[in-house]
Amino acid sequence: MVISNFFRDLFKITYVASCGHKCIISDELTAFGQTIIYTLPIKGGKIEYCHKCLGKMTIRCAWCGNPIFIGDFITLYRPTRKKDFVIPSWAVIYDNKKEQQLVGCQRKGCVDSNTDYCGHWLPPGKVKAVIQLSKNKITLSDDPNYIVLENEEGKTMKIMKFNI
Repeated sequence: MVISNFFRDLFKITYVASCGHKCIISDELTAFGQTIIYTLPIKGGKIEYCHKCLGKMTIRCAWCGNPIFIGDFITLYRPTRKKDFVIPSWAVIYDNKKEQQLVGCQRKGCVDSNTDYCGHWLPPGKVKAVIQLSKNKITLSDDPNYIVLENEEGKTMKIMKFNI
């Protein structure tokens, strides 16, 4: 028995999630043959979904077929990205009203570059998209603490710079 499992089982405090199921804070989450240890978020003193329900919200990457668990980073690519690509039956299609894109994972071989992160996979099974830096024009602001992002429609947003 792994020590972390020993302590998890020893101090097992059960909760009732808003989905109606009993759960513990940190437990295994299994989907499509892969298992991870997932710690449930507590919002306002409540747990929204149990591990079993979150497991049912897991999807598969359109490109490699591996699981995308709730909270995982995602990419959004058009199906035309790969020549002669056939959309698999399990693919989740994200429609942003401009073009249809497939939800993919961040694993090597599924992303073209590190800037292709587009958001997260969140309950109850939806894309939470964020700004795609690769599709925006980035310029320096008059204020040295900020940069300016300009999207394809010409809308601008001032963002505080951060040092890496």
